[in-house]
Amino acid sequence: MDEKFWENLLFALKHQQCVLVLGSGISTGKTEDGQERPLTEMLANHLADLIEQDNKLVEGDRNNLFQIASEFVNINGLTTLHRVTQTFYAQYTEPNALQLALACLPFHLIFNAAPDLLFYNALERADKLPKSFSYKLQGSERSKFYESIPKPTAQHPVVFNMLGNWQEPGSLVLTEGLQLDFLQDVIRHQDAIPNTLLEICNTNKSTFVFAGFDFERWQLRLLLRALGLDRDANIEHWALQPRNALKKDTWLFFKEEYGLLFRDEDTLGFVEEWKNRYEKSGSAVAAPNPVTVNAVLLYASEDESFKKELDAHLAPLREHQHLNTWNEAMIMPGQELESAFQKAIDEAHLILLLASADFVNSEDLYHHHLEQAMERFKSRKAKIFPIIVRNFAWQGSLFGQLPIVLPQENGVVKPVAEWAQRDTAYADIVSLIERHIKYLMDDLKKSAAP
Repeated sequence: MDEKFWENLLFALKHQQCVLVLGSGISTGKTEDGQERPLTEMLANHLADLIEQDNKLVEGDRNNLFQIASEFVNINGLTTLHRVTQTFYAQYTEPNALQLALACLPFHLIFNAAPDLLFYNALERADKLPKSFSYKLQGSERSKFYESIPKPTAQHPVVFNMLGNWQEPGSLVLTEGLQLDFLQDVIRHQDAIPNTLLEICNTNKSTFVFAGFDFERWQLRLLLRALGLDRDANIEHWALQPRNALKKDTWLFFKEEYGLLFRDEDTLGFVEEWKNRYEKSGSAVAAPNPVTVNAVLLYASEDESFKKELDAHLAPLREHQHLNTWNEAMIMPGQELESAFQKAIDEAHLILLLASADFVNSEDLYHHHLEQAMERFKSRKAKIFPIIVRNFAWQGSLFGQLPIVLPQENGVVKPVAEWAQRDTAYADIVSLIERHIKYLMDDLKKSAAP
């Protein structure tokens, strides 16, 4: 294999320009006779056995899950299919050698077409903190759900389960009818696959790497179009599948239509070499000097207890996200109070308001420090997140019309004091703050670049 190929592939991987797309063949299990087979084939055979136990004739291909699941639903119903599927996949939690090897590579974004979560488990085994999201049917909640997907990174990769996953039965695309519905959805509606993820692929001019697919199945031709793979002479995409295993017109179609090329090597051997070359090449990109996000907590003295609780929950972000938090209690003896506040707010990238009636009633906080903070927000120099700690008529306040008011339960603002478990409220708040810290750090790195 030529060195130019490896250099290009490693460059794309290191610069988050390489997207991994996994088919159902990537996930395998052992049959009773010790053979390793794709889990979808094993599930299809299990469903076929159950059909025959009811003295019914299996008409479809016993290895084709979409066909057999369709027959099973016609006889037993969709709820029974979901129950059997959950019971089946709950047995398999151990990733195979190929999944473990792939998980060691710094992929930031993974599109998964298998209904299991084994690759997610493999990423955790590789000491990463993945986030998993699944396909949602069209509706008002889909866009809102997809908007919650954070920006993927190599340490916090995003796995998007295109055909659902077994832990969320309503997301599963298992039958031929549901598969057709899914394909129609991705063709007709631009948000069937999250736009935020597709935009990342398009903006970065990503190289796609496919593993575990049967390219002879016609459905894949439409799926690649949905992923935004258009023929571009300057970008090569790769499938870890020997070309000689395909009909000539099949591999020619994918080459001409999508610029997709096939590797003839053993898949595990290829990934192991990729992993070894990556490790020998050193870190992805020389790490820039760490940037620090300055956060200011503004609160009334009556809400000191809430400040201490939030500050404790922010500790992991201070440890790992280069977050520096400042609050009034940090003013040194003899330091002029007003100048300390002004300096902290002027240098802040993130301003957290612990809002209550006492906060609004404070002349200094509400009519001076908050107005200074709002000016920084309006000039796009800082983000402001109001956190309602005790209930009051906050909707008409200076911050009541800001885009995000926290904490929220089912999309409705609920003051921290009213949560049965306040830790849950703080965890949700910190989770959102963490996502925005990543965006702030990206902006700060760009502004610091020569």
